[in-house]
Amino acid sequence: MHSAVLQNKKYIKFADDNTVEVLVLSSLEKGIEKKDRKAATYKAEGPDGQEVDYLVEFPGLTPNDIFAMQRTKAASYNDTGAIPHTAIVDPFTLEKLQGIRGGTSSKKIMELAEDAQKKIRKAHGKPAITRRDLRKVDDAEAKVRKAIHKENVRKALDVVRKLRHKTKKWPEDAKKSVDAVEQIAISYATKVLDKLTELAESNAPAVRSKISVLCRKLEGTSLEERANALKAKVEGD
Repeated sequence: MHSAVLQNKKYIKFADDNTVEVLVLSSLEKGIEKKDRKAATYKAEGPDGQEVDYLVEFPGLTPNDIFAMQRTKAASYNDTGAIPHTAIVDPFTLEKLQGIRGGTSSKKIMELAEDAQKKIRKAHGKPAITRRDLRKVDDAEAKVRKAIHKENVRKALDVVRKLRHKTKKWPEDAKKSVDAVEQIAISYATKVLDKLTELAESNAPAVRSKISVLCRKLEGTSLEERANALKAKVEGD
């Protein structure tokens, strides 16, 4: 698929509801080394609040994102040797349904995608959640990482609680992505609790006020019992 298609406004709107793109660029590393304009990058804030290099040609994607795609099965769908090459793939079977040798129009790709979608939905039914739904998870993860960067446990956990509420009717398999976001917040909260536990061994008074606040933040989480135990310990010392 030519990059112009991915930047076509009509196709972008269509893709948001109907397709998932997997992009493979075989010569990106060489392009970066030669400072090719199509491999140029720009700096912007990443999901965790840290500065990241994104590709100008593909805003929102980093070189590492592309390199990771090269290690997937995606490249194997090009059995023609032609570049660019577009493959329409069944997401359930990973079977190649259609292949387009060389460049093509966004209109042609949309037609093939719609045809494939009819067959896929006839076999598997409509999806229980949409890409817009999944974007809620991505947005929540970004907020959690920013909160962690600012050392704000309460904010990180509040984001997770709100996400849980929004996704409570999702299929169990889909909730695994929510679990992953929660684990990011819990892992950070665990580190905070670990530090207070260590400090309590030598300076219990310094921990008393901090652990009381943390206990309130950890209510309803897997760390609640452990935090309350530390609170009882330092208040008894």
